[in-house]
Amino acid sequence: MSADQLAELIERLPPDSRAVVERLVAMLAAGRPAPPPGPAGHLLDVPRVDGPGRPDDEIDRRIREERDSWADR
Repeated sequence: MSADQLAELIERLPPDSRAVVERLVAMLAAGRPAPPPGPAGHLLDVPRVDGPGRPDDEIDRRIREERDSWADR
């Protein structure tokens, strides 16, 4: 799959899922390992945040927690 094809697929994702995928790609591009496979949807099951918080903050927090939990193993 080419980078253009991957970018096109990412653009079709719902906003919450797209944000998670973009962060995972950024982690991989920065040389950080992706989290190992876990329960289906463990990173994609991010609740919507209404009010003053942003969904991106929740996604970033969940990714950090997931990464840290696997780093401790």
